[in-house]
Amino acid sequence: AIMHKVNLPKLHLQYAKACESAEKFLQAAAAYESAGDMDSVVRLYLHQLEKPEKALEIVRRTHSSGGAQLVARFCQQEGDFRGAIEFLLMAQRSEEAFELSKAHGHMELYTSVLGDRMSPDDALNVAKHFESIHESALAGKFYAVCGQYAKALKLYMHCGESQLNNAIEIVGKAHSDSLTHKLIDFLMGEPDGIPKDPNYIYRLYIALGNFTQAARTAVIIARQEQELGNYKQAHAVLYETNIQLIAHGVRVPQSLRQAFILLHSYILVMKKVKRGDHQTAARLLLRVAKNISKFPSHVAPILTTTVVECQRAQLRVAAYEYALVLMRPEHRNNVDAQFRRKIEAMIRRPGSRPQDGETDPTEPQTPCPISGLPLPQFKLECPTTQEELPMCIVTGRHMEKDDWCICPNSKMPALLSEYKKYIQAEMNESSTKQALDPVCAKPITLNQIKRASALEIEKALKPPPDEDIPTNDEHSAGKKKSSSQPPSKKQISKKKKRHTNGHLSSTSPSAVIPTNNTRSIASDVGSSSGEEEE
Repeated sequence: AIMHKVNLPKLHLQYAKACESAEKFLQAAAAYESAGDMDSVVRLYLHQLEKPEKALEIVRRTHSSGGAQLVARFCQQEGDFRGAIEFLLMAQRSEEAFELSKAHGHMELYTSVLGDRMSPDDALNVAKHFESIHESALAGKFYAVCGQYAKALKLYMHCGESQLNNAIEIVGKAHSDSLTHKLIDFLMGEPDGIPKDPNYIYRLYIALGNFTQAARTAVIIARQEQELGNYKQAHAVLYETNIQLIAHGVRVPQSLRQAFILLHSYILVMKKVKRGDHQTAARLLLRVAKNISKFPSHVAPILTTTVVECQRAQLRVAAYEYALVLMRPEHRNNVDAQFRRKIEAMIRRPGSRPQDGETDPTEPQTPCPISGLPLPQFKLECPTTQEELPMCIVTGRHMEKDDWCICPNSKMPALLSEYKKYIQAEMNESSTKQALDPVCAKPITLNQIKRASALEIEKALKPPPDEDIPTNDEHSAGKKKSSSQPPSKKQISKKKKRHTNGHLSSTSPSAVIPTNNTRSIASDVGSSSGEEEE
């Protein structure tokens, strides 16, 4: 009755032992706890009081080695091997835990509990175990943990395409020319005669920090995807590469930048048409049409849409010029029948053709963000310095200093006023009232859009010079730079052609437009155009 007034641990310990001898186990547990002897508390809860859950709770809280051993032994006696493994590891008895894990098939639990505390020796034992039971992917993972990259790579390649991302990560860490060459040979299909998806080669150079080689490879891959009509895949590769280069302070090559601008302009068209912004749609389509050879799978639909949108935007001269192109023998039979008749009439009827000397309305001008001089909105080059100008991801126009924001999802620039309009329109059209950004198609809200600071604008307008491209050494803190060169365009083209069978899908332009409407751009615009003309 007076023990609660006692402060000496020694007295509490003596009292606890006396209570235990008298089989007053509940009072004994309380006294042991007051004395600070938590292992004895655990022992009583496990056996005399038969409340093992209380014992487990105490050991997980105190991390007592002695208590953990008691619980581990109890779990083994009860056949709870998962619990035994957990508490053996807590008791620093990793060898016993490993043997128990091997014997009862709980190795993944063993590795999970160890986590970051796993030593190289532990990882090596685990790797050998998984290899012995032919779990190549798991064996490769733990060979990598203990630094045996060559062994890990071999096992990952043995698993085939399912483990290629892990193989790339390993080679990126190792920065070994021999491992890099082995993986490239595997990706090119030399060992098994099966070329892998060329995107893996691109990812390999990103992992190695060879960003200029990654950029070249990305352009080749995107070109192949684009020629097949897989615009979404091409756009994704180009966007990812842009962001990677910018994040590492590498100047984006003009070829990659132009390819992204072209594809993004194409992808923006559908939303502009559906929202009645025919001026912007027409200007974007004219940008695409000037490079129509880059869209060989959909020449006729894209040019047809260009003609229709230019008519709607009162750009009669441009509409007539592309109507003439469509009626050339190589395109004529590919034009939808309903449009073919209307386009033929446009060319033949004197009233439909533009008059001699007639010109299209002048494109609106806004200040160049570098020189401040008036510049056509869709011109992406400074008139005085000929420097490249950042493009708004919402409109395809050049950026303006006093109307600048950065998309928090894609990290790319947009005109602040236009982005707000875009988000509001997206929300109005969506059944969930949710807007998706125009690059990554991730949720975006008005509250996330902020005006860019002067420093952010300055940084965007002054990309790093070509000669400042970082080397692998700068990115890998002394690791050996890989000298491997990317496969040639011919090699990647061959791989893409062979890999495409049964792999790449959806060659319809509509497949890449972030909208629920599954019709192609041409058919969507054409049907509404026909209604208007009737």
